[in-house]
Amino acid sequence: MTQGVIRLLVDERGFGFVSNDSGMDIFFHHSELEGIKFKGLKEGQLVSYKVGLGDKGLVAREVKPCRTHE
Repeated sequence: MTQGVIRLLVDERGFGFVSNDSGMDIFFHHSELEGIKFKGLKEGQLVSYKVGLGDKGLVAREVKPCRTHE
C-alpha cells in the first residue's frame, strides 16, 4: 500500500485526488473507499491506497484512512 494526502475533494461529484510523495495527483472515486464514507474525508488527511490503471490513467484503489497514534 502507498500513502498519500487528500489534496482535493469534489463533494457534488463524489471523487477526489490523492497527492503522492512525488507530488503527482492520483484520481479516486468514492466507490474505492474502504472504512470511511466520502463525507468523512477531509483535505489534508493521510490515506493509504493501491495504485491501479483506469480508462484515463492512474487511479487510487482501496483508499482508506491511515490510523494516527495520539
